[in-house]
Amino acid sequence: MDRSSLSGFTGSDHPGETTPLPAEQTDHTSAQLPSASGKGPLGMDYIPTEEERRVFKECNQESFWYRSVPISVSSMALTQFLVSRGQLSSMYSSPRFGSVPKVLFAGACGYFAGKLSYMKTCQEKFKRLENSRLGEALRQRAGHRPP
Repeated sequence: MDRSSLSGFTGSDHPGETTPLPAEQTDHTSAQLPSASGKGPLGMDYIPTEEERRVFKECNQESFWYRSVPISVSSMALTQFLVSRGQLSSMYSSPRFGSVPKVLFAGACGYFAGKLSYMKTCQEKFKRLENSRLGEALRQRAGHRPP
């Protein structure tokens, strides 16, 4: 098979046989794809815009540094303090690892609590985006709350 026959086609399981790609699969620049699930304006095939990607990255960094790290470190310090005073112990204490499992568990819980606590702030950032299908979906969802 020569290279010219591969242009715009995908390979098949059988040598020499090619199948053309549908137009929807070759154009990855469009963010206006219909919903695959039919449950809302966005589906699994939704491709975020550059502005939405920027907000996702910003939200991820801010939720980590401003919420997850402080809550995680605080909960780990509090857990270690309570273990050292004997106020946080149980029959499940690890003779081999000491307080490490409890402190790590507190840190993981703090991390997820920080991420969850930043969700509303992040949603508001997306709602402020003007030309965003994701922002529009969040605005519509906020307007249709059950009583």
